[in-house]
Amino acid sequence: MGERLQPLRLLGGVFYAEWSRSMHPAITQLLDLHQVNVQRQRLIQDRSGREEKRRQADQALAKFTTQHETAHKMVADQGALIRQYTADVDRCDTEIQSLRSRQMEAKSNKEYLECINGIENAKAEKKLREESLSNLNASVDELQSKASAAEQKLAEIRAKYEQFVANLEESQEAEQSAQELERMYQEKRQGLDPKFLEVYERLIEAKHHMPLIPVDPVTRATPLGQIISHNDCERIRGGQLVTDPMTNGILYIKEEPAADDA
Repeated sequence: MGERLQPLRLLGGVFYAEWSRSMHPAITQLLDLHQVNVQRQRLIQDRSGREEKRRQADQALAKFTTQHETAHKMVADQGALIRQYTADVDRCDTEIQSLRSRQMEAKSNKEYLECINGIENAKAEKKLREESLSNLNASVDELQSKASAAEQKLAEIRAKYEQFVANLEESQEAEQSAQELERMYQEKRQGLDPKFLEVYERLIEAKHHMPLIPVDPVTRATPLGQIISHNDCERIRGGQLVTDPMTNGILYIKEEPAADDA
């Protein structure tokens, strides 16, 4: 019998090929591909998890940034209203003084009454603006306090965000391992039977929980409790693609290594 496959060392771990060369090459190549892909998918999922955590951190930072901007905008808007209403009060005072001067110099009852009405309207507007100013001044300290608290909170969140994102950075070793695994995967898939490759990659894309299903060579049983026919076992040993009718996973016979392979 041929030699057993050599262990593959990567990322500090060891992949041991537990199948013998007595297997059909198509099955052996598929198991080799899957062995690499398991580690490859683990790194892909790890990257995806880090990207999701980064997205959540970005959302949290954006939330507090928006709260900070909103709080400061409210202070700015209130300041603009205070300046506007203060100018309106001054304008009303100027208008009242002007109308009173015209009232003293009125040459007709009509002109006199127009001045009186103008003064009353200016007084009414002034009163409304003074009431608005009173309300605005009463809340300005509270708004400024909220804006200061929002600014402090944003500074705290930004510091935590920067530290958190820095910890999410992929190590150079992990990046190199990912590149090496991708190279190995692409290299191995080139030599794989297209029929096996198409079904296998479709199962991986669907996140199948067991894309390759071992069959006991003695009992012909799978881990799922099904018994495979003698005919299907022979087809598998002959290198044909046989899938589980219940889950569509690819079946392979877990051959025991020969004595001289041990």
